[in-house]
Amino acid sequence: MYGISVCSNPAEITEISEAWRNIYRENKELSPFQSYEWNKGLIENRIYKGKLNIIVLCKNNKPVIIAPFIKKNRIFYSELTFIGEKTHSDYLDFIYDKNLEFEDFKYFITEILSSTKVIKLSEINEKSLTLDFLNRLELLKTWYKQICVKIPICIDEIEYDNTLSSKTRYKIKNRQNKIQKEVNEVSFHFYVRENLEETIVRQVVDLYYKRQKERYHKHLDENYVRYLIQAIKENNNIFLGACFIHGDLAACQLGLISQENNICGMINAMNSAYKRI
Repeated sequence: MYGISVCSNPAEITEISEAWRNIYRENKELSPFQSYEWNKGLIENRIYKGKLNIIVLCKNNKPVIIAPFIKKNRIFYSELTFIGEKTHSDYLDFIYDKNLEFEDFKYFITEILSSTKVIKLSEINEKSLTLDFLNRLELLKTWYKQICVKIPICIDEIEYDNTLSSKTRYKIKNRQNKIQKEVNEVSFHFYVRENLEETIVRQVVDLYYKRQKERYHKHLDENYVRYLIQAIKENNNIFLGACFIHGDLAACQLGLISQENNICGMINAMNSAYKRI
């Protein structure tokens, strides 16, 4: 009835790509960070530390759970954790069939724990079925609550304005007036999915990389930036809001569009040259 296999190299992961995409496409609860394309970028650019250990549970020869794990060897034990830990993966989770049953998950976790002492899970979306199952199994000692915040996609100015409180609308208007007084040429653009040009992608990632190095990460790996570009290109579900001053990208907000048509995983960056504004 059940079968478990382990993928430990990129070639083996490619073999399960179709099943991975099918599970993701049919389960609308999964976030873009559980998509095959996102995790493929992490794997190909080695944005993780440890050994690939992607575990697949098949039920009646059909994959029903994919656990995108890496294995870390400690002094006295081994530990499994999600590939996307410590990246811009807002939600970490199993890729699971929408009709997954508790007994399936129980068997899967029990089999994994028979050979691994620790499974470190964090940032699971509180809406996730697997989080409910883990709580029912009473296996969680601690967990990091990750609330799913729905940000509806809205690029129509009037429609957007109507969603704001009067106080917020007043603050935005004051800010716009200040910008217009200090600069002659300012424009705002919104890009959704297919109209995101590669040149814009490059500008956004360059700006983000620059700001991260200025603020936090003096030795940020450029491989990580290349990975972001690849993830943006391959996930055709991007939402980008950008502000240009005199033709230069001054600020931006980048997010992934979920299958429920909401935005998650927001990345913000501002050009320090326009900090005063």
